[in-house]
Amino acid sequence: RGFIDRERLRRGFEHLIVGDEMLERLGPAVNAGKAIFLYGPPGNGKTVLAEGMGQSLGGDMYVPHAIDVEGHVVTLFDPIWHRVLDDGHDRESLLASMADRRWVRVQRPVVIVGGELTLDMLDLTYNDASRYSEAPLQLKANGGVLLVDDFGRQRMRPQDLLNRWIVPLESRVDYLTLISGKTFQVPFDVLTVFATNLDPQSLAD
Repeated sequence: RGFIDRERLRRGFEHLIVGDEMLERLGPAVNAGKAIFLYGPPGNGKTVLAEGMGQSLGGDMYVPHAIDVEGHVVTLFDPIWHRVLDDGHDRESLLASMADRRWVRVQRPVVIVGGELTLDMLDLTYNDASRYSEAPLQLKANGGVLLVDDFGRQRMRPQDLLNRWIVPLESRVDYLTLISGKTFQVPFDVLTVFATNLDPQSLAD
């Protein structure tokens, strides 16, 4: 993603009216590469701020349609979250797409989940009919932003969610388990944003 300077941050929020004081706070938070916690009353723009951070990251990236782990197929590309960019505009991207069609050029993803989030959605989902697994949300969000909106209103305790991610948030790697029981390591290169209007002291230590 690279360093996000003031100008790059402002471009990400150019469609909004955001005060300089708020941008001065957001800049160091985004560049720190750590999880961000947004707290405030309903309707004060927490979700929009998180989306603006995703816009600030900018640029494009390549994601594979699927990955193979010891013969097990894990689908990764998701048209819901991955906005496909045209590969035909410049010679470099055209050559890359011709060289390996397993990759898709996309805009950096901004994955948003709310009260529907469950612990099962953070692990591989196996499809018996097609015999492949689907990547969890945090893997699809790699290279971009993962916004947990309405944090504390999920169908799980906030502590359970934080405990599930305590290692990935610190070490920047995650561990997933195949249906065979095999555990493998994947990157956790995600700007994770928690947004809530609940009392923070009731959600985390």
